[in-house]
Amino acid sequence: MLDVSGLSAAPMNAVVRGVGEALYRARIAGDIPRLPWLLVDEAHTFFDGVAARTLSVLLTRGRAPGVSLVLATQRPSAVPDVAVSQADVLLSHRLTAERDLEALRAARPTYMSASVGERMPTDPGEVLIVDDATETVHTARIRERATPHGGDSPRASELPVADDTTE
Repeated sequence: MLDVSGLSAAPMNAVVRGVGEALYRARIAGDIPRLPWLLVDEAHTFFDGVAARTLSVLLTRGRAPGVSLVLATQRPSAVPDVAVSQADVLLSHRLTAERDLEALRAARPTYMSASVGERMPTDPGEVLIVDDATETVHTARIRERATPHGGDSPRASELPVADDTTE
């Protein structure tokens, strides 16, 4: 796992490009026996930089050598159409921006009887699953995660102050 969240856009893109190209080339050459997965969070930020071409290659040709690409974004309208149309499995939580809904509508498979808008989740934790492999559409509920903070953002002002005085 590589965390590039502290980098600016150009170095982040360079890392994703380098890793993506290395995985693709290694599978083509038969250098790695395992089937690699590249998971990219905030994927929309990588399609405007040097990683865009590599991600497009993985989307369109990565399946043959066995490189899987997982793209996560809250803005499906900000990724290229090929990213949505090439997806074997599409997961979508509730979307409210019309442009994002339209991006998913455009990729609606022929076996989907209802529109994406009609099937779009409305409650927190619900997810729409479109599976091209089985040509099925499902809805599911993601289990609520129990955390000590209940999902709140941490605040330094609420942390207990340690008494470091020794007498």
